[in-house]
Amino acid sequence: MRPFLVCVLLLAAAPAWAATNGYRYPAPEPRRVSVLNLARAPAAPADAAIYRPAPRLAPVLQDQVRVGTRVTYSRLIDEDKETFLGNITHLDEINSLLPYKLYADWHFQPDWGVELSYDRFRARTLNRPPEPGGERTSDGSFALNELTACLMWRYRNDSDWTPYAGAGLALVPAQFDAATWWGYGYNSPEHWESVGEPRTPYKGKSRRLDPHDTIGCVVAAGCKRRLSDRWSLDFYLRYMKVDVDTRYTITLGRSVEDKGVKSIPLDHFTAGVGIEYAF
Repeated sequence: MRPFLVCVLLLAAAPAWAATNGYRYPAPEPRRVSVLNLARAPAAPADAAIYRPAPRLAPVLQDQVRVGTRVTYSRLIDEDKETFLGNITHLDEINSLLPYKLYADWHFQPDWGVELSYDRFRARTLNRPPEPGGERTSDGSFALNELTACLMWRYRNDSDWTPYAGAGLALVPAQFDAATWWGYGYNSPEHWESVGEPRTPYKGKSRRLDPHDTIGCVVAAGCKRRLSDRWSLDFYLRYMKVDVDTRYTITLGRSVEDKGVKSIPLDHFTAGVGIEYAF
């Protein structure tokens, strides 16, 4: 057993002795993997090394800021109700397909960014028919100017498609564009037309709806399709929860009758397609 123990001790002490005497072990040569694929590369040498390129991620520096414009289409969640306000029982979306819905993205981290966007949403009011089977009339329409700020996350990958999602808040200045006949206190559009469509209150009577500016909650998702180093298509989906408090007043001569404030639910989905440019 003694010779065996001596060998073990010598083997254990050899690296320490070599280090103290300045000896360096030669670095091992890189391992080379042979490739043999006669169908694709018959002329490749037998000892050719295989190298796997790193996955290509979406550029970081050259697309920190993006600006674009979208075409959007919105749908209300609640269109029918026993009464939204007064005789209003139905809301109908009014969509414009003009590409003026501007937005800008700023990515302060490779995967995280902020989007600022502008959109405009309109909903026309429709009243309960005066008699069963009668035609509905409209008092006017609500108009919402939506200024949205969202924290966005994107999934960078080695393809030209970049999914993203986000959430945020929207500052919503609101207004009500009243129909002329309703604002001047006439009983119906036919009544107003029958007397020559005057621009004066009917027997001193006028009506107003004054919506208050409000804050909405936003959840968004979509996918960007890279067309070139700078240009991309954007496919966009958003849900906004927003209630607009509206005051209803009737003026009779010099007296004003306040009908109170009621909250109008204007929650809606928005889908859009846009084009954007990266700086």
